[in-house]
Parts: sequence; C-alpha cells; structure tokens
Amino acid sequence: MKSFKHIWGLAVAMLAATTLYSCSEDEPTYTPADPEGVKAHITFAGSESETFEVEPGTTGFSLTLQRPEDEAANAETVTLTVTGNQGNVFNCPATVDFAAGETTKSFNVTVSGAEEGVYYALNVVANGNQSDYTQGLRQKNVSFAVMKWESIGMGYWVDNIMCTPFSVDKLTLAVEVEKAVTSTSTRFRFTSPYESVNTDVVLIGGKEEYPAYVGYPYNGPDDICSTGNMFVIICDAKGNANLQDVEIGLDWGHGKVIAGMIKDGQSLGNVSDAKAKAGTYSAAKGTVSFPVLTMFMSMPSWNTVACTSAATLYLGDDAFLNAQVKEVDYVNDFQWNSVEGALGTFVSTAADDSWIQDVEAAVRVSDGGVEEGLYRFPDLFVEGYPIVFNMTLDNGAYMISTPKVQPTGIVALGGDMIYTEIKSGKCGEDMQMTLNMAFYTMDDKGNKKVDFGTMAEEFQWGVTGLSVNDLIGQNMANYVGIWKAPFINLKDGSAGNSYVRVTPSADYEGCLVIEGLSALDGYNDAVIAEWSNQTGLVTLGAQWAEDLSGYNMIFMGYNPFEGYYTTKSTMIGGLTKDGIFAFLNNPENEDPIQTMRYFAYQDGAVAGAFSSYVPYPMEWEYAQAAGAQGLKVSAEFSAEVNGVIKKVNRQLKSSIKGQAVAPRQLIGSNVEMVY
Repeated sequence: MKSFKHIWGLAVAMLAATTLYSCSEDEPTYTPADPEGVKAHITFAGSESETFEVEPGTTGFSLTLQRPEDEAANAETVTLTVTGNQGNVFNCPATVDFAAGETTKSFNVTVSGAEEGVYYALNVVANGNQSDYTQGLRQKNVSFAVMKWESIGMGYWVDNIMCTPFSVDKLTLAVEVEKAVTSTSTRFRFTSPYESVNTDVVLIGGKEEYPAYVGYPYNGPDDICSTGNMFVIICDAKGNANLQDVEIGLDWGHGKVIAGMIKDGQSLGNVSDAKAKAGTYSAAKGTVSFPVLTMFMSMPSWNTVACTSAATLYLGDDAFLNAQVKEVDYVNDFQWNSVEGALGTFVSTAADDSWIQDVEAAVRVSDGGVEEGLYRFPDLFVEGYPIVFNMTLDNGAYMISTPKVQPTGIVALGGDMIYTEIKSGKCGEDMQMTLNMAFYTMDDKGNKKVDFGTMAEEFQWGVTGLSVNDLIGQNMANYVGIWKAPFINLKDGSAGNSYVRVTPSADYEGCLVIEGLSALDGYNDAVIAEWSNQTGLVTLGAQWAEDLSGYNMIFMGYNPFEGYYTTKSTMIGGLTKDGIFAFLNNPENEDPIQTMRYFAYQDGAVAGAFSSYVPYPMEWEYAQAAGAQGLKVSAEFSAEVNGVIKKVNRQLKSSIKGQAVAPRQLIGSNVEMVY
C-alpha cells in the first residue's frame, strides 16, 4: 500500500498551525491614526476604482459624490474633469450640483460606441470650491465593458423547478447555451425552456434518447404568460454558481412562476430551515449543479417552496453523457480488461512515490461492447480501490476527468477516508498523462472536511521507466513460469502480446531456459539465461541458437531505436516490487540495448533478422506457473523467413529436445557484424 507522505505532511502542518493560533488568547489590535491636517470634503463614494460589466443594450452607469453632513448646509457646484476617456466612448457631465442639505449626489455617465467584450477606462476628477480635499478619493477610475455573449451550442437543463410542487419526474430539456466571461465571473444563459407546450425529444449523438417534456399534463397554451425570459447563472472565480431570479414564462392562475436561489430568512412553505447557499460550476466536467435546497419556486398568490431535488445545467453532449456514468455500478455493469501496451509508470506527488501501473478498459456486461473512453487504474493507491476515469479526444489531445468522487483507500490521520477526483487532466501524443487530482476527506453528507489541495500526478502510458536498481533478485524458482510479453512489429508499429516460458535448465546448472522470444512458428527458439546465486539476478546475453532454414541463428542484443545489433551487450533481469519480470540494459554496456532478437548468420556475416516482431519492452507480466503442457498463444504474428510472410498462431513446445544451445556468450568471438 502506498502512503500519502505529502498529504500526511500537510495534515501535520495544518494541525501545528491550529495549535499555534490557539495559544494566543489576546490578539493585538491596530487602529490607524487619523491623518493630520487632512479634512475630507467632496469625494467619490465607494473605492477609488470600480468596474462596471453590463448587459448589451445598457447605455451607461451612475457614480455618486458625497460630502460630510457638517459641511452640507450650503449649496455647492462640483466641477468634473475627465482626465482619461479610452476610446472616447464616455460622456460625463461637466458639473454636479449639491443642494443645501444634500450629502450625496449621483450623476449619470452615458456610453456609446463601446464594443462588446472590450474593457474601456474612464478617469474623472471632482473639483469643488473647497481646498481641503482628500487626495485619494477625488479621482474615480472606472473600468467599463459590455459583456459579450457567445453561443457554446446545445446544452441540457435537468429540471428541478417542477418536481417539488407537482411530484413529476425530472425533465431533461434541450437549451441553447450562451457564455460570457467577465473580469470576476463566468456567466451562462439560456431562454426559458418552459415557454412552449411542446419541446423536442432530447437526442444526443443521434441515438441516445432521454425524457423531454412533451406536453405537460398541467400545462397548456393558455398557461404561457411570456416568452424570451432568460435564465442567467453567474459563477465566481471559486466556482460558486448563482441563478438570478427569473420568471419562467408560465402562470397557472396564481401569478407568474418565479425561480431563483434561496435567500437567508426567506419564507418557504415546505422547508423551515433552508439557508442560502450557492451551486457549483465545474469547468472540467462541463456542469453547473444546484443541490437540493439551493433553489426556490414561487407563485405569488399560492406559495414559495424550496426545490427538494437537484438541478443541473450540462454544457454540451459530452458533459451530459459522461454524467450518466455516475449511475453505473462499476463492479457489476462492467468487465474490466487490461489495455495492451498501457502498462506504465505512475509518479505520485501525494504518495511521494512511483510505481508500475496497469490500465483497464470497460466492457459492458449487458452486450459485450466496449464503453468508449471509460478506463480505470486498478489498485491505484491501495489494493481493492480502483480509480475510474474518462478520456475524451479533443483537438488531438485526450482530456481526462473522473465521473465521480472516489475513495483512495488511504485514511487520514484522524481515521477518515481520503477521496479523490481528477479536476483536470490531459494526455498528448506522447501518452504522457498529467492529472490534477484533488484529495480531501468528507462528512456523512458528502461535504468536504479536510482539503489537502490539488496535486499534480503523472502517468506515462506504456513506458515503465525501470532501471536496474528497480530489479529485485530472486531465488531461481521464482522466475519459473509463463509470462505475458509485449511484442511490437517494427515495420508497421502494430503491437500484441505473446507468452514466454521460463524453466530450469536440465543441462546447465544455475541457468534458466527461455522459450518464445522469436515469434517464429515451429522453431525451437530456446535460449539460456544465467542466474547469479549472489545477487539473485539473471543475465541474458548473445548466444548461438538452433539452426533454422539452413542458417545458423544468433540471439543477440538489439536497439530498435538506433537500429543496431551487437554481441557485446547483455541484459540484466529480475522482478520488480510489482511482480514484473523485466530484462533491462546492463549499465556497463558500451552499446545500450532494449531487447534481444534472433538473426541469421551465413558465410561469416549476419544475413538479417528472421522476424519483424520484436519482444519490446522486455517487461513481462506473470501468467501462470510452468507446466508440462504446451501453451497456445492468443496473438497472431507474421514471421518473415527468406522473404516469405506467413501468419502464425504459434504453440510453444512442451519440452526441449536435443538442445543445440550453449550458455556461452559470443563476446570475443569472430562473428562479423553487418550494420
């Protein structure tokens, strides 16, 4: 089991910080002194800088001047001087008049010619007939922008407004969603879908059909009181989402139906203790969600009630379909199969560790079909705790997210389970996966208790990144068995799995016989690896193999990236802590190699390779114990012999007869190498 060393360190630091704070009973206070010789008179209300972000069609805004009550007895004219007018879009009055007794006075600034989505700056100074102004508040700096709404396509509003008063099922309503981004918020809006008696059935991907409201049983043409009403949702930088109060366009004789967010102290007919709280916007998941008791539905002459079910705005097809996975039973609805070629290295900031990690793909139990884009890391942090994730292809890269919050199997210092979710993730063409994973504990209601933050976890899909130091020497018997080995076709890049058999050598003490590394049908390709009783590691080097088709055969080191082969380099093998039987380049090699390959030798020179398939990487998963019976290999390979390609479904021999294998390496031999 991996331990969250980094998270535990954070927990200790948080505990220490709490202890230090509690030791200080009398906190010091600081009261700034009044500025000497400065007397406030005419000033702008509020802060020195102010931002106005307005809806299209808005033609201006107002600013307010103020003066102290003890100096408001007389009428006064204040002169306004515009010192900055970006784009010349602002029209500001030249003067503002205070009547006797007035302490505040507002004036309008009109705007014309402002482009949507562009911020314009206005700087205006107030000059009165007094000389004792406070310098900082005489000038107002305004940033002004007309919001730019842009369509982001079809979204889906899963309704909760009608559920509480009418006890109907949730309605999935297709809506055209628009988005606007301001300096402080992300906003979404859509025209009320309740303004029509009939709405189209929701079709996603041209085939998925979900319930839509097609003629309310309680709704007819006479119930529609208005059209064009906009649902507007404002999301702040922290992801808090609020729906502005909106008339949904219906009236059943009790006044226009209004929906919005519950306010503190609001009188609700069905709930007495509901408190104001925001919804949640998740850009990674493409959702804006409103949990139970966050929204109300009101008919003025009837009642105002809290919505006792949740509502969600899905910002597109993918977001909606991915959300349906939440309803899936991952154990019973899917069979999980290992993804060929995905075995790689997981580097964890949270656990402060790295390990070899497998990836599994989901296959539906119902029909045997592959569930596109749904994967999991089996036993990621703790055995028995897989982490399920989605991979969606977007502009040449895979975007990664989790369909739900999931337990890691690791417990915090207080004994609570630590949960995780992928807030955002990406995987490029190099299959280097970067995952921003949030870790936290939760209470019984699913609310966060201790937030350990979001940490960058990495996974190199298909690359284990092992070194010789990762190999653990074993008793020779622990290497014996049948191992699943990845093979790659160097001609077209296709990959598959075959099996290799490892047995003790009957002829050479302290040696292992390895069969199945040639991808050649009917060929006794047995080679010898030498086991060290001192280190427990295994050495695999160049050697003569059994003759084939009139050729002498040489088994020797190969570098598929550089394209060279050599008899002077060896590989060192052993088990990793995750049980992978790996052969790696010997650090002492002058010519580094990644695998071993069979070559034909004739007339004093290497004539060429007999198969385009190469056992790479030399990292094998345990399949079963070695037995006397032959093993059928599931993968099909093409064996190239004398230029003839033939399909093979090879079967390993059950025993080695008449071995023509010598355990001696070819180092120092007179074999001529042809590059």
